[in-house]
Amino acid sequence: MSIHPGMSKYSAIALAILGLIIAVGPYVLYRICDESMAGPCNDTGHAEILIGASIAVLSVSMLFVNDGRRRMCLGFAVLALSVLSVLVVTTIIGTCDSGMMACNRTGKPGMIATGTIAAMVSVVNVVLIKRDSRMVRWA
Repeated sequence: MSIHPGMSKYSAIALAILGLIIAVGPYVLYRICDESMAGPCNDTGHAEILIGASIAVLSVSMLFVNDGRRRMCLGFAVLALSVLSVLVVTTIIGTCDSGMMACNRTGKPGMIATGTIAAMVSVVNVVLIKRDSRMVRWA
């Protein structure tokens, strides 16, 4: 088992790190409401943990897949999860109604920012995977 050659491995590593940040962010980096306040922000935090962990696992698996088509599928899956990360915060589940709550002052902007950055890196990753597969095919 070896890491595939090409430039997309660097974006896959960056996505794995971003996935971990998305996973731990709501409860460690940018605080949202804790377990004692059962509300939509707590549900959003749990969803972000699952989405971030999935992004990290898929990104690490991209490092060890040598087939370009399979890497491309994993890249699109990570892109979809990154977009889902933003949608969970903004429209699907959301946060508390009060603008004075910590989830709206720090949590929501932090979750939107990390999800957006992960989506942009995912697009770059897909482009690099396509470029890597062309180089391998013609080499």
